[in-house]
Amino acid sequence: MKLKICFILLVVFVFNSLIFADDFSVIDSRLQHLALGYQPGDHGNEPPSAKETAEANSLVGKQRSDGSWPGIDYESRQRSFWPSSAHINNIIRICQVACRLDGNVGQKQKYSDSIHKAIGFWQAKDLRSDNWWHHQIFMPMQAGQLMLMLGDEATGEERDFLLNKIMSQAKIRMTGQNKIWLSDNVFVRSLFVKDRAMAEKAIKSILDELKVTTGEGMQPDWSFHQHGPQLQFGNYGLAFVGNMTKWLWVVSGTEFENKQQVELMRNYLLYGQRWVVWKDFYDISSCGRQIFAGQPNSKARSLVNGFKYMKMLDPEYSNEYQQYLDQMQSRDGENKLTGNTYFWRSDYMVHRREDFMASVKMNSNFVLGTEAGGNNENQLGGFLSDGACFFYSSGNEYKDIFPAWDWRQIPGATLIHSEDAPPRPGWSNKGNMQPFVGGLSDGENGFCVMDYDVEGVAAKKAWFACGDVLVCLGSGITSASEDKIYTTINQCHLDKDSLVDQLKGRILEYGSFVVEVDHLVQHGGFVYSFPEKQDVKLECGKQSGSWKMIAAEKSDRKIDHDIFKLYIDHGEKPQGAKYCYVVQPVIKLPEDKTIILSNSGSIQAVSSDGSIMAVFYKPAKLTWHDNSISVDKPCVAMLVTGEDKELFLNIADPSRKEKCVVVKIRYKGQEYIKTVTLPEGNYAGSAVVIDILK
Repeated sequence: MKLKICFILLVVFVFNSLIFADDFSVIDSRLQHLALGYQPGDHGNEPPSAKETAEANSLVGKQRSDGSWPGIDYESRQRSFWPSSAHINNIIRICQVACRLDGNVGQKQKYSDSIHKAIGFWQAKDLRSDNWWHHQIFMPMQAGQLMLMLGDEATGEERDFLLNKIMSQAKIRMTGQNKIWLSDNVFVRSLFVKDRAMAEKAIKSILDELKVTTGEGMQPDWSFHQHGPQLQFGNYGLAFVGNMTKWLWVVSGTEFENKQQVELMRNYLLYGQRWVVWKDFYDISSCGRQIFAGQPNSKARSLVNGFKYMKMLDPEYSNEYQQYLDQMQSRDGENKLTGNTYFWRSDYMVHRREDFMASVKMNSNFVLGTEAGGNNENQLGGFLSDGACFFYSSGNEYKDIFPAWDWRQIPGATLIHSEDAPPRPGWSNKGNMQPFVGGLSDGENGFCVMDYDVEGVAAKKAWFACGDVLVCLGSGITSASEDKIYTTINQCHLDKDSLVDQLKGRILEYGSFVVEVDHLVQHGGFVYSFPEKQDVKLECGKQSGSWKMIAAEKSDRKIDHDIFKLYIDHGEKPQGAKYCYVVQPVIKLPEDKTIILSNSGSIQAVSSDGSIMAVFYKPAKLTWHDNSISVDKPCVAMLVTGEDKELFLNIADPSRKEKCVVVKIRYKGQEYIKTVTLPEGNYAGSAVVIDILK
C-alpha cells in the first residue's frame, strides 16, 4: 500500500501569517510536523538523513515474516526498560523515513509492508507491561504519532486498534508531568475522532500545568517536584521542558497562545534547568532515579530542543538560550553562567564559576530524598540526597562511574561505612527527617546547612561557597555504630596524571595514603586542603561492580574503574567529632580570603572578602574582630558589605516555622537592632534581604 507522502508546507514560526482557517487545523499540521521527526527550525520538507535511511533499511531487512524483530524479548513484562518498547519505536523510525522519502516507489512499498506487518504483530501479540505507564502513556503516545503520519493510509482495522484499544487507555487525570502526557494523548485521539469538546478540554489541561505551584510541578524557586516534594529536574522536570516547549510552539498564533506562559518557561529554563548542566553533563543530584550509563549526558542534550523552541518563541532572550546551545556544541567552550543559586523548595545549592561547578543536595522533613520507585531503578541511592556534594571541572569526573562506586561513600555525605547496602529508597525516601535544612544565596555566593540524623548518625553539616572556594564544615558527629563513620570528600574517576601531594612534591598513583594537616592534595582540576588536624585518608585503585546493582533490569557484567577516594575517618562510635576541608580549582589558587570563624554545635560560620556567612542552630552570638551578630532564633544569615558603606543582611529560616527573628549587629563601632519578618506559607524557608542602614 502506498504510504501518504507528508509534505507539511509550514512557514515555520512566522505565526502572524497562518494559512489555516481553523486553529485546530494549524495544531494538527504542526503535530504532524513533529511526528515526522522534524526539529525546531526545520521547514517540514527535509528528506531523511542518510543515517536515518540506513537504519530504516536495516530494520526492514531484519524483520521477520510475522512482523517481529529478532533480539526482542516479547514475553517480558518488566516495568523498566520494557523490551517490547523497541518494537514500537522501530515502527516509528521506519514510518518517519517512509513519509519523508521523495521518490523511489519500490522502497516506499517495502517500508509500507514492514509498517503494516509490525502493527499487525503488535495487535496479535497484545504487547503487555506490568507498568501502567507503558499502557496509558507510552503506547498511546506512539500510536498517536503513527496515526499522525499514516492518516488515511491506516487500514480500518489498524485505525480501530490504535485509536480505540491503545489510545483510548489514556484519560485526563493525575498531576504534573503525568497529567501532561495523558492529556497530550487524549488531545491527539480527539483530532481523529473529531471530538472538539474533548480536544479543547485536553489542550486546556496541558497548558494549565504550565504554572508555578507548590504541589507537583514547577516550583516558586524554579525547581521541579514530582511524586511529592522531591526534586525531579532531570526526570519529570526534563520531560516537562520537552512537552511544554513543544506545545507553546504548537499553539503559538492560535487562540490558546499565552505570552505569560512563555515567560514562565523562560524562567524555568534560565533560572532552573540551565544551572544544573556543566558542559554536557547533567548534575547527578538533578538526574532523579535515572543515572544509568550515558544518562547524565543524554539528559543535558535533551534540553537542546527546548532551548531552540524558546529562542524562537522568546527572541528578546535569544542570547541566553544560545549560550546553552553553544555549551552543548563545544565542551571546551567558555562557561558564561557563573554565580550561586539556592533552590529553597528543594534543599539544593549550585555554585558555578568560570572553571568549575559544585552542587550540594540535601533532604529534610520537608523535602524527600531521591527515589528508587517500583521500577527497580536507583536501588543503591538511599543516601544520594544526604548532603551529596559533587565537583565538576572536566565534566568527566563521574561519567558512568556508578557500578564501581562505594555507595556508602557518597561525596559530601557522613555515613556508616559497612558492607551493608544502603537502604532502598522506594517511592518515598524519608531519609533525614530533621527540619533545620536550608540555605541562602546573594546570587554570587551562598551557603547551605543540614542538621542530619540517619541510621543513628547525627551531624551538623554546612557548605560555604565563596568565590572560587568551597569550605565544608561538620560538627557534632555522633554515632553508636560499631562500624567506622566516614565523611567522604570526593569519590570520582582517578586521573593519575593530575594526582599530586603538593607539600611533599609526590606524584601519587595506586595505593592508600594518610594526608597530614596543611597538605594540599591536587587531583582532577581541584586542590583539597585541611586547615585542622583530622584523620584524612586517600585511596586510589580499582573498584568493581555492575549496572545491575543500580537497576535490576541492567546487565550484571563486571565493570572496573580506577577510583580516587578522599575521605575523613571519624572512627567507631564518634562523640562530637568535627571535620573541616576546603576545595578550590587548581587553575585559580587565589590568596585565601576565607576565614573559618566557628565550627561548633551552635554556630558554623566563615568570613570571605567582606561577607559573613553564619549558621545559627540556636539563639547565639557570633563575634569577629570588634564586630558581632546575634539572633534570638535559629536561622541562617549573610552579612554583606558593599561600596559606599553599604550593609545588607540576607536571612532565612531553614526550619520554615518562625515568623520573625530579632537580629543585633555591631559593625565598625555602630550597633543596629532589626526585627525581620520572615516569609510564611508557600514561601517559608526563602530568604529576606534588608538594608541595615535604613
